[in-house]
Amino acid sequence: MEGAGLISFGPTALQVLPVGALCAIAIAFAVMWLLIGVLVYEDAESRGMTGIGWFLVVLILGLIGLIIYFVVRKDRLPGYGPPASNPWAHAPSYDYRPLAPPAPAAPAAKPPATASQPTGPSSVGRSCPSCEANIPFDAIFCPNCGDRVT
Repeated sequence: MEGAGLISFGPTALQVLPVGALCAIAIAFAVMWLLIGVLVYEDAESRGMTGIGWFLVVLILGLIGLIIYFVVRKDRLPGYGPPASNPWAHAPSYDYRPLAPPAPAAPAAKPPATASQPTGPSSVGRSCPSCEANIPFDAIFCPNCGDRVT
């Protein structure tokens, strides 16, 4: 009788290890495929397609369903960016405009009259000798007729 004194109740650790590794790989693959299905769902919704339908197609048909989705998907809807569930999808917009309009500037003070500029009504303007139109005091040519006024 071989091993008559040895009591064995179940598989050894060397027999369980490959089964546990295979289960971990299968679970990781299933989680990865669910994430791909969610991404297809969000992309289909952003393109105006039925998201849940494409999620199920990709989940059931696997890689073939994913290839079919990429072949038949529509263009993205105008004005529809990446899915809103991704907070990093949109670049932040900064608004540097002031909150209140700026206060109006104080009117500039007029410089004092010098000796070359006469004061009174004649400094506002004068009349052209040719056409009698009002022209500025410092004008050299009449803007109306073009004659030289000095």
